[in-house]
Amino acid sequence: MTVLALPSIARHRARLWLVLRMMISTTLAYALATALRLPQGYWAVLTAIIVTQNTLRPRDVGGSYRAGRPSPSKYRRSGIGSV
Repeated sequence: MTVLALPSIARHRARLWLVLRMMISTTLAYALATALRLPQGYWAVLTAIIVTQNTLRPRDVGGSYRAGRPSPSKYRRSGIGSV
């Protein structure tokens, strides 16, 4: 079973690293919020999740930012930006 699990671990290495980072950052944020006795410490944990999160595929980066503006290919077709 261990021999069969190694290729699976290697294939999902980036995802496992992301999970480990998320677990560490949220645990530290919770511990810090508890130690400082913040009245709404869950915001520290939520912020740690948002800051630490990462996309695993580069094509997904900025998806919500790009949703409201046309792609560069549309600029080229319309002649915008050409000299």
